[in-house]
Amino acid sequence: PKRVKDWIDQLTMLSETTLPHLRPGLDIFAAQVVAWRQHQISKMKELETPAEHIPRDDLSAIFSAAQNCSDSLGEIIGKIERHTNTRDVNSYTTMFTNVIQAWGAASISAVPLSSESDPLAPSRGVNQILKTIHLLESIAALPDRTFFDDDVNELQSIEIEQSREHKAFLFECLGEVFAEALEQLRQIDTSVREKKVSDETRPGKSFFLENVFEVEKMLRYYESQSRIVLTQDDPTSFDIGRCCELYKKVLRGCMGVTCSHDYGHVVRISSSIMDFVSWRNDQFL
Repeated sequence: PKRVKDWIDQLTMLSETTLPHLRPGLDIFAAQVVAWRQHQISKMKELETPAEHIPRDDLSAIFSAAQNCSDSLGEIIGKIERHTNTRDVNSYTTMFTNVIQAWGAASISAVPLSSESDPLAPSRGVNQILKTIHLLESIAALPDRTFFDDDVNELQSIEIEQSREHKAFLFECLGEVFAEALEQLRQIDTSVREKKVSDETRPGKSFFLENVFEVEKMLRYYESQSRIVLTQDDPTSFDIGRCCELYKKVLRGCMGVTCSHDYGHVVRISSSIMDFVSWRNDQFL
């Protein structure tokens, strides 16, 4: 990861002096996040012992790599202007999914730890996954950039194109990243069940359930934005498969809820998804 960062820094320095065409794009900056994620994967492959026997120093290294993914993402977002063309949508998706996967891997590795106050507890990774989602939502909520041009027609065409790019960002990036976050929560809960970890005051511990309102928030936010597109654009141009994938991830997470007194949350979410599907069917008929 250090070599990747040095390489990006050198390109940036050259672009600011004599070679402006070498200025790194967002896809190049994204390599810094990917490098830390790959470093984490390599570290985990080196560990041949079962997860419950991972030495604390090695577990700390796994968490450190995840934190470096987050730090790199924050640094990149702080450096660059908002990009929304197709190439950059892919870069955003790559960066955010890698950060979420890194924290998911760290949480799963730490599942045997039962103390929530431990800095290497699974709950830290879950909180960081949600924090990453909040960062993405804040970027998606940014107002469109303002263009100044004497030619009104040209200005309008720029705004129309930008609106399309922003929709691509919302639905290509948000949909995939939300789905990845839900998948990681499900995998963490699966690991908890397999290792028979439970809360003393609440058997059947589920991070998905503990953050069910965050899950609903993601689902409703994506749904509200997609409805805006469907009512403004040609419904047949909308990728319904992306929404179905998100619904599937939510429902798979709900399947991990095992306590009967929590079934109300599952019923509520399932009913919401059925309403969303019904509304979409009406739009496509």
